[in-house]
Amino acid sequence: MMQHNPQFWISLSFAILGGAFCISGLLFRFYRFFKYRDIGQLLISVGVMALIWHVMIYCMIYTGEIQYYPRIYNKGIPFYYLVGPCFYFYVWLKFNPNATLPKYWLLHLLPFCFGLIDVIPYAIAPLEEQKKLLRMLVEDIPLGFKHHYGFVDQQLHYMLRFGLAIAYIIGQWRLYYNADVDAKATKREVLIFNSVYSIYLLLQCSIVLAIILNSSQEAYILKSLDKLVWVSFCFLLFSLWFMLDGNKKSKLYYLK
Repeated sequence: MMQHNPQFWISLSFAILGGAFCISGLLFRFYRFFKYRDIGQLLISVGVMALIWHVMIYCMIYTGEIQYYPRIYNKGIPFYYLVGPCFYFYVWLKFNPNATLPKYWLLHLLPFCFGLIDVIPYAIAPLEEQKKLLRMLVEDIPLGFKHHYGFVDQQLHYMLRFGLAIAYIIGQWRLYYNADVDAKATKREVLIFNSVYSIYLLLQCSIVLAIILNSSQEAYILKSLDKLVWVSFCFLLFSLWFMLDGNKKSKLYYLK
């Protein structure tokens, strides 16, 4: 049992502590959004809330608690598609603080709509059927990649979501390198954000890619505590940045 391994509790502690940091950061970010009407703070907050939900669901799967809350399983799928565009436009607004979002930004919500439709089959399934699936999922975690409660294959969701996330993070780095060299303070903030999030994202992508390319070892990969510790540690670092940066006074907002 993973619960008997100290690494399991280390990774769980990192995830819980990271979640606490994120919630603290959200309070700061929402304060800045309502006080200064800074859309960027709202965008990054939406993306981080999706990350928190994702981490919470996986913590519940690994601890077995998810089987007692069948109604919440897979409800985060559409929101996970918002992380990439929210983070990208957060960076875009950092470098264009006086601009409004481009008219085409609503097109980035199409994957969200796709995910919203795909949660319907599980949502309308009988409660006992949901409980049965989650009892099986707790015993066989790779089932999350293989069950048929959706209009598309679950692996396709992972491939599409992380493929889009990679595309957006590349876009974020492109914004960084094309930014005005005079915006040194902003570039430094974006550099830290891009770097920490890139590491966290690449670790997740490596796990998903390993599972897709080596299905015979998927159970071993998903239960590899070394990987879980590193992923949760990177989430902790990202959460710490999110909290500290959210509490930092920005020159843009405090000019007299």
